[in-house]
Amino acid sequence: MKENKICCFAGHGQINDISVKLQIEKTVIALIEKGTTVFMVGNYGDFDHYSASVICSLKKDILLFSYI
Repeated sequence: MKENKICCFAGHGQINDISVKLQIEKTVIALIEKGTTVFMVGNYGDFDHYSASVICSLKKDILLFSYI
């Protein structure tokens, strides 16, 4: 059976720098290229919402991973 590579995102409640979202996107793409297949995201604060937004957006284009 193939093992899943899992990445979890949980972070700050308030972020004043929108460029963080671009860095999250670069990071998620790099993780997918390295074989990460499952992404888990918290549900509180800006970092978690940015992460979820990026992952959901990429999920529409790349159907190779799961978002929890």
